[in-house]
Amino acid sequence: VGVQAYEFEFEKKRENIAAAAEEAGLEYPIAIDNNRGTWEAYANRYWPAKYLSAQDGYIRYTHFGEGQYEETELIIRELLTEAGAQVSDIPLGEVVLPEYEPLALSRDPMNSITRELYAGVARNYGALRSGSAPPYVSHEEFYLEPDAEIEYEDPGDHNNHFIYLQGLWRNDVENLTHARETENFEDYMAIKFYATTVNLVMGGENLPPYEVRVTLDDKALDPAEAGADVRFDADGNSFVVVDESKMYRLVSIPMFGGHELKLSSNSSDFSAFAFTFGGFKPQSES
Repeated sequence: VGVQAYEFEFEKKRENIAAAAEEAGLEYPIAIDNNRGTWEAYANRYWPAKYLSAQDGYIRYTHFGEGQYEETELIIRELLTEAGAQVSDIPLGEVVLPEYEPLALSRDPMNSITRELYAGVARNYGALRSGSAPPYVSHEEFYLEPDAEIEYEDPGDHNNHFIYLQGLWRNDVENLTHARETENFEDYMAIKFYATTVNLVMGGENLPPYEVRVTLDDKALDPAEAGADVRFDADGNSFVVVDESKMYRLVSIPMFGGHELKLSSNSSDFSAFAFTFGGFKPQSES
């Protein structure tokens, strides 16, 4: 049984959850935990989290995050055997895990794999209050007033682990929203990242589809660098069409390293929630 506890508001909608489950091929029942009652009952703080209960109802195993698939499978088999099921004729499934690039594990924050980057006020203000890590948006004016349309100027020099802005943007609770219509993609969001893959949750709920232009090191993506959601126009420009609220796959490069990524849209509907990054070797090299 799966339990869907939202991270962003659009993840509360049943139709969005159903569509995501169908796309991922999930056939087991999924409970929608919009009040986070189950989340709080388990004192959970992680996506994903696994809990295995025995037939007596006691939790016998937990694991937070990805990985440990073989270990989890062995404990499932152990608990089924305790309950009287015969599993000896059922072969163990094989999961081929991608291998991390050694450079991605660097302890130097300047060139280690980029952390998740959150664009909204809630996460950034929370980081400020905690003092345990710097917030994600690099501009001081972002923190003066929430839900405000602010003109930003890109300082030009970018550091790993931060979001930089150019133009007019509104700092919403969960996301940054481009705050005006433009004609020539003059406003943008920029990051310097270290990774092999880059993904971004973008919003498009009940809105006309809009395009987000994607550049890497100030050039259009090469098809060999493009994530699965990137398209190309007749002039070779690389872009993503945002037609629903979800994670979009932007970059997939064969070698771990540092690059400049810029995203721009002429639409005032362009909303960015959170970047995630991967540091895996290509499957052929694993």
